[in-house]
Amino acid sequence: MEPGISFSALEEDIFLLKQATDATLSDTIGLGQKMQEAFERHAVSALSSQVLWKALQPQD
Repeated sequence: MEPGISFSALEEDIFLLKQATDATLSDTIGLGQKMQEAFERHAVSALSSQVLWKALQPQD
């Protein structure tokens, strides 16, 4: 360890880094969940539109 760097300062830096990492991970998971929900809503509405369109087509 370099002179002048205390163990407690290093411990505090690690703690702050862990907090930042946890916050970033939480934000990423939240964003992923929002993207999944949006995709599911779009897929359901697209599927509903396809079913409706097919139902409205003249039968041969």
